[in-house]
Amino acid sequence: MIHLGQLYRTKFYFSRRKYAMFYSRNLMESFITNMLAYMGLIFVVGEESLRRRSRAEVIVDILSEALKGANKTRIMYRANLNFVRFDRYFSELLAKGLIVVVDNPGVYSGGVVYQTTEKGRALLEILKQAGELVSL
Repeated sequence: MIHLGQLYRTKFYFSRRKYAMFYSRNLMESFITNMLAYMGLIFVVGEESLRRRSRAEVIVDILSEALKGANKTRIMYRANLNFVRFDRYFSELLAKGLIVVVDNPGVYSGGVVYQTTEKGRALLEILKQAGELVSL
């Protein structure tokens, strides 16, 4: 078995294109692990599988982060979304009244703070319960 440290500064060839050498060990290890998992040669144990989140999971992440109030950037980063995907979900949640803009008396003075509404909290509880049932 080859230790990942032995592959440091190794050139990789995929589909007749030469990729740059890796100089960062963490970047290299994460790349190799992802490639081996994608090819089915290894299985990641103890971590979430490498799959896309469902729409419900993304909505749960956004609503959970906005429970106590947060700005858009914080919600986006904590939900682990890029801006395009985040904006699509967030604008829909705002339009349906699941998240609202609140007055900002605290830490983010001067910025806009968003918070989950009662309707959003109810949806969050339902989605969490559904997720628990499905994971059985």
